[in-house]
Amino acid sequence: MIVRDVSQFRGTFRICFGIVGMALTIMDLRHIAEGGLKPDVHGVSIVIGCLSLWLLYAGISARRRPPMIRIDQTGFHWKPQTADALDVHWHDVAGVTQSGKQLILRTQQGPNHTFKLSGADHSSSRIATACLSESFRAQGRLSVRDAIVAAPPVLHCEECGKETKQLKTYLSYVALLAQVVGTISETRVTACPSCIRGSLYKFVLINMVTMNVMWPIVPLPYFLYHWINSFRSGHSPAIVDAIEEEAVRRLTT
Repeated sequence: MIVRDVSQFRGTFRICFGIVGMALTIMDLRHIAEGGLKPDVHGVSIVIGCLSLWLLYAGISARRRPPMIRIDQTGFHWKPQTADALDVHWHDVAGVTQSGKQLILRTQQGPNHTFKLSGADHSSSRIATACLSESFRAQGRLSVRDAIVAAPPVLHCEECGKETKQLKTYLSYVALLAQVVGTISETRVTACPSCIRGSLYKFVLINMVTMNVMWPIVPLPYFLYHWINSFRSGHSPAIVDAIEEEAVRRLTT
């Protein structure tokens, strides 16, 4: 997992604006050479050109910075812009704790390591999840997500109330094709495989009427995708994500 500072993404926008500014400056210079611009516009073109060069320089410099955090099989690698780099190997990690925008790696020997994640481009929960997964794998254990997939917990269907290890979910909607396509309603449906297929049948029939000629292009492939997924074992990825997030929250607080 690669975690970058948000300033690196701002660098991308600076590069884009710099390219646009340089393109406008080049067009102005061509018009100046042809005598098509008034002299009082020359100064504006020079300012835009200088600003564009600065944006390009600042953007490229930001993009060339190394990632703030790199999480791999060997350990947690911390490389902030204003502090010394730090490498923490997984065999030294006894546990992971997250508190707001802070990540704490508890070591088996020596002091704990606290990292501020306020400038990271990923949420602290995602970073904590990656740390837990890699530390578990280093110990020869299944990661949180792998453990959930290998032994799905029993959940209840929201439609019929039955217990199931194959809870499925999809976003049901009704779209109306008039002069433009507009969504009338959206509902998140979470149910067991048989109930989810019943909901999908209603979805595809209703949208057959409201979407008419657009029905084979959007609703039908969407229906087929989720209908096929309803026969697959285990919970839907969105359900696994929610279970994993809750498990990580319990393990890291």
